[in-house]
Amino acid sequence: MGLFFRNKNRSKEPPPLPPDETSPSVEAQLASERLAEDPELKKALIQELEGAAEGEINQVEAAIIMMQLGVRTLETVLHSLVDAELSVLFEDQQSTDEPLVLPGGGEQPYLALFTTPARAKLAQERFPTFTHFGRTQFSEIITSLSSGIGIVVNPFEKAATIQFPPQHTEALRADIQDKR
Repeated sequence: MGLFFRNKNRSKEPPPLPPDETSPSVEAQLASERLAEDPELKKALIQELEGAAEGEINQVEAAIIMMQLGVRTLETVLHSLVDAELSVLFEDQQSTDEPLVLPGGGEQPYLALFTTPARAKLAQERFPTFTHFGRTQFSEIITSLSSGIGIVVNPFEKAATIQFPPQHTEALRADIQDKR
């Protein structure tokens, strides 16, 4: 897959992502504060998520949700993402140069990634001009990503979503390349 970016699609003005106040560390802190009052709920959620082997959610989604609940770290999420295959929506089946890129905080561009083909198909309903999706390993996406672009996993979802601003994707790229 010849990845990424000359996004001509920005003129279509998709809805913006939530502001960066929902960064991974802030989300985890807020979730921890909400759950601190109800330890039984927290325990039940952890047990349910750790039982994800039954197929309702995958390991990446489980890791993201557990981080949002404050019971796993961002490092756990990154570990699950590195080797995961994620879906990317494209406007044209013949090209991988036009993926779905959304405006984030400060109008910075964010590449939209999806943890499952089913989530990508749901997003196609929201963005009908993006008719094709491909599956690619997260580490390949990050190392192929142009400078100055962030990523958002499962945009517009209430759970199992996370975003990395462009400066964080730059650090991820450097880290992945150092380990190769």
